[in-house]
Amino acid sequence: MSKPFIIGATIAIIIIVVGLLLKEDPVVMPDTNKYEMTIDSLNKEIRDLANTNDSILSVIATSNGKIDTIKYTYEKEFINITNQPIADDVVFFTEYLSEVGK
Repeated sequence: MSKPFIIGATIAIIIIVVGLLLKEDPVVMPDTNKYEMTIDSLNKEIRDLANTNDSILSVIATSNGKIDTIKYTYEKEFINITNQPIADDVVFFTEYLSEVGK
């Protein structure tokens, strides 16, 4: 064989090997439809939670006065109960026990 043929074949083999090494592997694109649908549904849930949060905050903002009134009434009744005579306590618990036994 002639020297130029061996040099040409060697160069050709080197080019083919380098070409094969530098060739990029095919990229498999995953199916993103299910992920996009999940993200869309999560965005809807986030919006629903934000609306619920706003609703709860508005209810809390409007109920502060009622809580103060209830607390005052409770304290007033608690003071009345603790200052009763013992005879009234006996009557109350007797009636209570007779109702529970029915």
